[in-house]
Amino acid sequence: MSRSPLETLLKLRKQEMERAEQVFETALANEEQAREAVGAAEDRILQEQQVASSPDCDDTLVEAFGNWLPTGREAVRQARRQEQQLVIDTAVAQAALVAARTAYKTVETLSAQRKEQARQKTLKDEQNQMDDLRRPLHSPL
Repeated sequence: MSRSPLETLLKLRKQEMERAEQVFETALANEEQAREAVGAAEDRILQEQQVASSPDCDDTLVEAFGNWLPTGREAVRQARRQEQQLVIDTAVAQAALVAARTAYKTVETLSAQRKEQARQKTLKDEQNQMDDLRRPLHSPL
């Protein structure tokens, strides 16, 4: 039996929704990794600062920290920029997922309505057939 255009559309919308879910899940994972990268870059600065500020630290370590600090801050800035971009990507993926779910639900609802209409027509046809059987074959003169 061939598939109706509505069934085909429903299948396509479901596939689209599943792809949008995968993209959204990937975007969320990427965003979380970026958030962790920001935390790691910030933690690295704090660790280096603790080493440089310890009482038994010599001047060369303090100077090395001072020289490294701009690099550490730049790493934090880059990680934050990456995180901000991934937050935007996640929002876009979420909007696409909402649109895909809405499109799927719309076609699903339409399909259900069409099936119900067909069921109602079948019931009406059956009732008409039963009514026809109850009628006398010959009308009285």
